[in-house]
Amino acid sequence: MVNKHRPHVLLLPEDAAIKDVAIGFLDGVDRQLAMHIERSAGGWAKARDAVATDCYRLAAYPERRLVVVIDFDGHTERGSDIEMACPAAIADRVFVVGPLHDIEDLRKALQSAGAMDGDTLSAIGQVAARDCREGTRSLWSHDKLIHNEPTYRRLLMDVRPILFED
Repeated sequence: MVNKHRPHVLLLPEDAAIKDVAIGFLDGVDRQLAMHIERSAGGWAKARDAVATDCYRLAAYPERRLVVVIDFDGHTERGSDIEMACPAAIADRVFVVGPLHDIEDLRKALQSAGAMDGDTLSAIGQVAARDCREGTRSLWSHDKLIHNEPTYRRLLMDVRPILFED
């Protein structure tokens, strides 16, 4: 359980498949008690609505960061739609990332490119954690994730120190 008064990350997955990726990411985190994976939202629109409804939880705890992971389904504006669901004062603590289309599409592309060990969704999360720890872009430079670049840079600056030891 995260300590609400210390720096921590809540991760809101769009669906069960994204939650599997998040579990793989959590396995690669140094400070696992600084991260909590929320229940799956049930779709990107429900994730947006959950963010809008729960902004008070973010505002109440200044050390909290929220990472929302969605399938963009080819609609990159979904990230800003979710970020704009929160007041501007806390929007810098909200991060929306995900594959350009869907997570299965990304998994197949990464597997065929030999970019991850294994073929499970959690393997994607493990590669993402390694990139975040090392500050690299082996996963994040993939054409199905490159649209996340500005958010990934923000994650490295703000979330990486919370989850990884130097």
